Amino acid sequence: MKVRVPKVNSKSLEQIIDSGITLSIGMIVKNEHKHIRNCLEALQPLRDAVSCELIIADTGSTDDTFDICKEFTEQVYHFEWVNDFAAARNSTIARAKGMWYMFIDADEYLDKDISAMVQFFSDPVNKYLCATYIIKNYDYASWLTTNFPAPRIARNLPSLKFIGRIHECLDVPNEFYNLPTIAHHYGYVYQTQEDRDIKWKRNRDLMLKELEATPNDVRLLTHLADVSDPDEREKYLLKALDILHKEDYAKLDLKKDIYTQNQMYRCKVYISLCVHFSGDNNDFETSYKYAKEYFTINEYKNTCGAIDMYVLLGEACSHTKRWEESFTAYENYFKVYEKLQKGTLNNFDKPIMSFFNDTPLMYLNNKSHYITALGQGGQYDKSHEQLESIDINLIALSSYNDFCLGINSIMESSKRFDRYVNIYRNVQKTNDSYRLETFIDIMESYYRKNPSDREQFVNKIADTNATDIPFVRLMQLLKKDKSGENVAEDLQEYFSSLKEIKTGQTEAVYLALKHKVYFSNLYKTANYNRVQLIFTDLLSIHGAEYINFVTEYCEYEKFTNNISEIFWAVTMMYFATKKSENLPYNLKLEVYDKFSNFLADFVYNVYNPDLLNKDDVEILPPLYRFGFYIGKAKSSLENGDKIGYIRALKDGLSLCEEMKDLVTIFIKEFEKSMRSAS
Repeated sequence: MKVRVPKVNSKSLEQIIDSGITLSIGMIVKNEHKHIRNCLEALQPLRDAVSCELIIADTGSTDDTFDICKEFTEQVYHFEWVNDFAAARNSTIARAKGMWYMFIDADEYLDKDISAMVQFFSDPVNKYLCATYIIKNYDYASWLTTNFPAPRIARNLPSLKFIGRIHECLDVPNEFYNLPTIAHHYGYVYQTQEDRDIKWKRNRDLMLKELEATPNDVRLLTHLADVSDPDEREKYLLKALDILHKEDYAKLDLKKDIYTQNQMYRCKVYISLCVHFSGDNNDFETSYKYAKEYFTINEYKNTCGAIDMYVLLGEACSHTKRWEESFTAYENYFKVYEKLQKGTLNNFDKPIMSFFNDTPLMYLNNKSHYITALGQGGQYDKSHEQLESIDINLIALSSYNDFCLGINSIMESSKRFDRYVNIYRNVQKTNDSYRLETFIDIMESYYRKNPSDREQFVNKIADTNATDIPFVRLMQLLKKDKSGENVAEDLQEYFSSLKEIKTGQTEAVYLALKHKVYFSNLYKTANYNRVQLIFTDLLSIHGAEYINFVTEYCEYEKFTNNISEIFWAVTMMYFATKKSENLPYNLKLEVYDKFSNFLADFVYNVYNPDLLNKDDVEILPPLYRFGFYIGKAKSSLENGDKIGYIRALKDGLSLCEEMKDLVTIFIKEFEKSMRSAS
């Protein structure tokens, strides 16, 4: 039978002291089979270390949750669910006899390191009334984690109670001791979107019901905004803002803890508004307005909320080209972040929400945004100084590519391409091949995408004389070539110094084509994707010039020793065919003829011609299918089978439509030869 227990803490202090129990742990559960055993097992070390009781209210489980709980404590009881989380939790407080009360959810697992928590409860002169521990939220959908200092521990005084039908919290003074102990929370790891929608609907319905009773509760309005669509979200946030505007801030004194709960939630209202307008609506002008408004009250410039608000202000200023304000906002963020690390920041609003920009990873991310803003705002020297001071090792790999793209953005404004070399040195110190290759790729991409800057790019990097860097030596070769020098000998020496063809070698291949320098010992070191990228880039950079050079370069006898050589020749000539539509007819014919010869050779060398037949060939990639039929066509022509030649060409075209122009010209040439013969 379900029972109801008193909602309030009816015990006297004497009863609590006489119990000899240090800590009461309260939980409410329902159908938690997936988590409950892991949760309770993770709690056991704390229960062994501290005089403790565990109180669990089951609000209507239909699985084995209740029975599992009974394995860990006798204090398990049924609580009749009344659509009120605070009421359910207050029932556990009513039964608690410990000096301290702590709550935890079934989908939270206390970390193995509980030393700080044990020490806190064991301190006989502990002066605090309440404490937080860290909730580490996991979200497998986005592979992100967030840390939130949750106020979960309080003195078990007669006045102790929870408030809030949903998103309930302890009604305690906002002066917390912040424990480093972690509870790992898996409640956001929803199995399906349906599970998530069900939970959100339940929460939303409860909040709407509570809002009827407390329409001016800013805390409740912000939580409602979290589970609403964009239009509804804006409505709730603006209503919360209107309530805040009516608060008497003249009496606000954060140093003396003189503030209302609404004032505590001020940071969440403004952060949510800025994110709503900048993120959902791309309206940075409105985001700027609210970010500026937030800082009109000086007391909020030195709180945890300022960490996110300065970043949001910096972003809004950058997008609206208020460069000086953007610089100042980011610089203020760095100061506030430093205070947070030193423990000198007013943290009265820290238990309100998970802040986004309070981690070392986000600090570096915002440093990158600051540097980009400096570059775009014309502060080139400062931008490069800041850029070159960053410890590359501290940048997460997930953010590294964006960091490198930010460098290119700065270079586009400053044109100080020689500074690439300084950053290269810093990347080199990481001894991380991925970071180094990514950075070289980013440098090369700037060269490729900015044709008007290429000459300046080459000259400035070449003039650094950092000849130990292969990319710099390549720029020096390009500079010599542009001045009309023959670089064939130097280029041969350059290729001899390389162990493989990889990132940053695109223009080396161009020079090799132009000066007919062969590097067959390196062909096999580049994989398929690398070769494709090289010739894609060469074609986009050099266009028709590439086609002229590659057609002369691909002499048949130079590319028949092994499969790697033939593959390079096929790829070079294939990319020449992709831009052949405007070529003079004779050059186009030469391109198509060389390409088809190399392609047929490649297919018949890679695949056993005795096993290939018309039925099996369709398992090959389209281009290789075409190569099979080109081989058959040429063989038919050599054997005088004119009908077989035409049929093979048409069969090949049916499997590789992009070769239509080549087949048309081959048939045209065939018909011309037939007319001449007659």
